[in-house]
Amino acid sequence: NYCTHDIILRFLTTPRLPHQLPCTNSRPRKSNSSSTQLCRFFQYFSKYLGSVYQEINETQPHRRNEMLAKIKKTDTVWASMGLARKVLRFGPSINCLKTFILNIIQLSKGQNKEPTPIFVLKTLSALWIATFFIATTTVVLQGTSWLTQMGIAKNESVKTQCDYYSVLGWYLDCYTGLIKNLQFTLIGISQDIKTDKEKRAQAKDLIIDCIRLLVDLPVAYSFLHPGTVSGKVVGSCGTITSLIGIYQ
Repeated sequence: NYCTHDIILRFLTTPRLPHQLPCTNSRPRKSNSSSTQLCRFFQYFSKYLGSVYQEINETQPHRRNEMLAKIKKTDTVWASMGLARKVLRFGPSINCLKTFILNIIQLSKGQNKEPTPIFVLKTLSALWIATFFIATTTVVLQGTSWLTQMGIAKNESVKTQCDYYSVLGWYLDCYTGLIKNLQFTLIGISQDIKTDKEKRAQAKDLIIDCIRLLVDLPVAYSFLHPGTVSGKVVGSCGTITSLIGIYQ
């Protein structure tokens, strides 16, 4: 019974007036990360639904027309949510690049207050995320008038390279984040976190983030090497990590 899938898909693909949209501003926040995670959840859940409908389409030929219509809707949600996320991410790349440069300066002068291995990992993470954001923003800006005049907008090779480096930055950040979180966790264990409530809460957050990064690895890998991971796995993993991101 795919009634629940149909209700969610109908909600995502029905045009709505601004006052009919779900409110995501129930509490103040410093960034639009929660909106990005919400769009990401809808995007990857539609990917999962699309894979489910594709399986039904292949195993039940008599429902072909029905499933093709639903697959088309899930593809629309995937594309629209992906574009929304790119727009919402516009801008943070500058801060990440600034963090990377400042960290390099501090490392060269020996002014880093944290242990050097962890500080280096944080610096690398800022570099990977900056690469991800800059490459993604370049793809979004393709088609604007000033890029058209520069001959970049219609250059498919530039778009392909930007897509590749944005995913590569994401993939490398997953590994860097895992190593960094594990180091923080080991430091916490060595300091006997059982006696400190705040440190226990930090350790819990680190473990949750490690789970998110681990589950995100096959998703990022699927974009680096298309066809190696099934759409159902990509959709389910992306949905899980999006829910974790919303919780965080």
